[in-house]
Amino acid sequence: MNQHAHSSIDVIIVGAGLAGSILAYRLLQHGARVRVIHAPSVMPPASRVAAGIINPITGQRFVLQAQADLLLQEAVAFYHHIEHRFKVKVWHPLPMQRAIQTLKQQQAWKKRQDAPDYQPYWDALKSSDLQLMQKQTGYLDTNILLDTLHHHFMQLGCLYSEEFYQFPLEMTENETLWNGVRSKKIIFCEGWRAQSNPWFAYLPFQPAKGEILTLTVDQSLTQKILNDGKWLLPISPNQCKFGASYENNVWDEVPTAAVQAQLLDHFATMQPALTGVRVINHQAGVRAGTADKQPVLGWHPHYPSLGIFNGLGSKASMLTPWYSAQWSNYFFNQTPLPAHSDIARFSSRLVL
Repeated sequence: MNQHAHSSIDVIIVGAGLAGSILAYRLLQHGARVRVIHAPSVMPPASRVAAGIINPITGQRFVLQAQADLLLQEAVAFYHHIEHRFKVKVWHPLPMQRAIQTLKQQQAWKKRQDAPDYQPYWDALKSSDLQLMQKQTGYLDTNILLDTLHHHFMQLGCLYSEEFYQFPLEMTENETLWNGVRSKKIIFCEGWRAQSNPWFAYLPFQPAKGEILTLTVDQSLTQKILNDGKWLLPISPNQCKFGASYENNVWDEVPTAAVQAQLLDHFATMQPALTGVRVINHQAGVRAGTADKQPVLGWHPHYPSLGIFNGLGSKASMLTPWYSAQWSNYFFNQTPLPAHSDIARFSSRLVL
């Protein structure tokens, strides 16, 4: 007998990476009957590879993330909530030291250094060695967070390890029927694989592959994030993550020897004094980006029982708590989504 037979719920979440898991948790908190469908052996989420770095000022031009204060406040509050409820440690605040390497970067820094909205995030500039210190940075242990939430879902009996096949899906205006489950809504949280989703492939996804190394060294590492275009993230006294590479239009999760060699060369240049460097893990994942660098949230314009929560990209650790709260308010209260993230902005691309 089908494991789902005769069940009726409020929402199916397809995908249990950072986006799907946090959104499912939000909806469960508000009393929704939820099923989370994932197939980790077939479609591993990029969240399992991601370093989880939270940094409100990014890029060569030191651009401050829009609504950084709201996003950071919601992210830290949510991760502290998870820590308190489940007695785990997932949020690790760490300062970030940024290298200013070019004249263009110096000019960008000078332009931004006195801007009022940047002041909460600067610490100090060491003019002697052109090292900029940032605060309100750190990292999320994405694997502990996902393990914790997945265990919670298993205890509730709402996590199913299976692949979502599109063809058994039947839709009416008010509900869906999939594999024996009647659900009012289905929300797809598939990361970069959404570009192959027949209902949402019209959205302008721009996935990008990234590779990350986990290294051990002989010396004790300074407990701060180093960033010179690549980042070094200490995760224990003698162990760090280092990366990441960036490849557009490459959609596989296979680590490559060539990228490992490039990353190790960069590491040696960044940290020439460190010895005994050993690779203990080499991982690859695909970031779920979009053409306008904004998330995509909302119901399909022609199939209102189908929704999407995607496009959080390399900033997912910072963005997901706040945007999942917006999705939850939209789901329960019909509160409008932020216009910059609503899929309605791409309605002109949809051709039936």
